[in-house]
Amino acid sequence: MASHPGHAELSALRRRYETELLESVIPFWTRHSPDRVNGGFWSCLDRDGSLYDTTKYGWLQGRQVWMLAKLHRTVDPRPEWLELALSGGRFLRERCLLPGAASPSR
Repeated sequence: MASHPGHAELSALRRRYETELLESVIPFWTRHSPDRVNGGFWSCLDRDGSLYDTTKYGWLQGRQVWMLAKLHRTVDPRPEWLELALSGGRFLRERCLLPGAASPSR
């Protein structure tokens, strides 16, 4: 029968995942993914951050906007996260809506 992790183990795992997210994952995406010329976020990045395809998938645009806004609101109000979320939101509004689609309310 498998044993369940105790409070100390769960706390250690939480710290490990928070550290990985905030010190590796998010910095990777905020450094390499924003298209600072045309707006939005690059979707297809290699492990070293290099771009291997210029396709910008709409699902990733929305995911990054949501994640950066959520981090800004609930983890740390870093201006960089807010600016990237706002920039991505503008890109979604301006470039990812189908012609004739209703514009989202503000």
